[in-house]
Amino acid sequence: MKKYSVENLVDSLNNPSAVQRLKIQREILRRGKNQSTTTKLESLSSNKSLPPEVRVAALYTLKQLDGADANKFLLSISSDPQMQEHALRVVTDRNKELFMMVEGKQVPLPMDSFSNALKSENLKAKAQAIISLGRLPSTSLSKEVLSLTKRTSGQNTPKETINHANPDLERVIPHLAVRTLVQTDSTQVCLDSIGNDFSPGAFWALRYMHNDKAVSGLIQKYSSMPNNLIKSEILSTLTRLYFKEAIYKGDWWGTRPDNSGPYYDRQPWDQTNRIGEFLKTAMLSLDDKSKSELAKQLSLHKVPLNEPKLYSPSITKEENQKPIVIPIANSKDPNLIANLSFETTMERAMAVKRIPEKGKILFNSNTCSSCHTDANGLQPKGPHLVDIGKRYKKNELIESILKPDAKIAQGFETLAFTTKNGKIITGFVVGESAQIILLRQNTGLSLDLKKDSIDERTPLKNSMMPAGLVNNLTPEQLSDLLAYLDSLNGSPVKK
Repeated sequence: MKKYSVENLVDSLNNPSAVQRLKIQREILRRGKNQSTTTKLESLSSNKSLPPEVRVAALYTLKQLDGADANKFLLSISSDPQMQEHALRVVTDRNKELFMMVEGKQVPLPMDSFSNALKSENLKAKAQAIISLGRLPSTSLSKEVLSLTKRTSGQNTPKETINHANPDLERVIPHLAVRTLVQTDSTQVCLDSIGNDFSPGAFWALRYMHNDKAVSGLIQKYSSMPNNLIKSEILSTLTRLYFKEAIYKGDWWGTRPDNSGPYYDRQPWDQTNRIGEFLKTAMLSLDDKSKSELAKQLSLHKVPLNEPKLYSPSITKEENQKPIVIPIANSKDPNLIANLSFETTMERAMAVKRIPEKGKILFNSNTCSSCHTDANGLQPKGPHLVDIGKRYKKNELIESILKPDAKIAQGFETLAFTTKNGKIITGFVVGESAQIILLRQNTGLSLDLKKDSIDERTPLKNSMMPAGLVNNLTPEQLSDLLAYLDSLNGSPVKK
């Protein structure tokens, strides 16, 4: 390939192999910038008779080779529907090249190409235009971007219980539009749109705008808005702005992060006190219904109006905790698991017909519920058992119950925490916030452990689940218990 002329190299980009195109691109870039290469790449990317992948390869090579000098051509070719999204992407791909060279001078990129793409029927081109505008130091198209926060077909958000598991394609463009409004600091455009058709999108974006202009504008709007629904949105938005996320330091997110609020490591900022005082004053004039709605928002965002710097960092724990009790088995009963070998227990439990209703009673009486949840929506404890039958065969479940150390559920490994005063605490992590770790101890009870008190955390090989929890049952009763667990997902245990 080193023997090829530049002309031959560029012509060779018209190749069906992506691997070969990549090798050719690298060789062209290795040769360096020159006018002949630029002309050939422009010609190749403009040739509508070629496959789009070939034209795009030429486009990317041109931008990498010529940098900002290529932007004028790239914006011109963005009028070609086939090249539109790709041209806009490469124009704004590098933050230090967001300009055009005209007579040796740097001038801002014209907005016409981006404006046209915002109106395009091609959703990919529209999405790319929004993303590109988020990288440009201009708010000239912010009103057009704000208009895209509204769903075009009027489709409602999915109503399923678990929204994150359901596709919502119509949310993509509005989401990108909001991110661009935030990135370009289009605060005034959003404030000016409160009360009009794009008010929901404006509030959506303002929730992320932690600046005094947004706070001042919202407070001012509150007093001038006759619409109580708009006033309620203003109070909700100010509540969201009360805290801001701390700067990420690389130590967030364990196996069970705290997801109880919109911020992981919520911190006061220079407008926190002002927002708090306004919310307290506004609450005095609210009716009971509005007060209740605001109270819900304050609780969701963990906003303590009386002491803004003394918010509770704790993670919500389940109520009515019960300690694990190891049952005492009758040593004279030959049918109890305590008096049988592992192999005999396995054989008998595998052979018998199972009764889920009896298993449910055993699940609660044998303190399984101290560390496990058997229904969706419950406060997290240990491994969730609703879909356990989909993940384990019956013999594997029996082994896990009789020999807890044999296999430990991923994410629930036992940890030993050494505190700064020399105390050692063992457990698995149920939840972890920026300040607190919620542990489940081998007693089945939870414990809040302050992170700043920890000197070291060490993984252990043994399970927190104690052996002997079903010693007082027969193998047949153990099979009933497994039948109940299997019934939680509606599919039979795998053989």
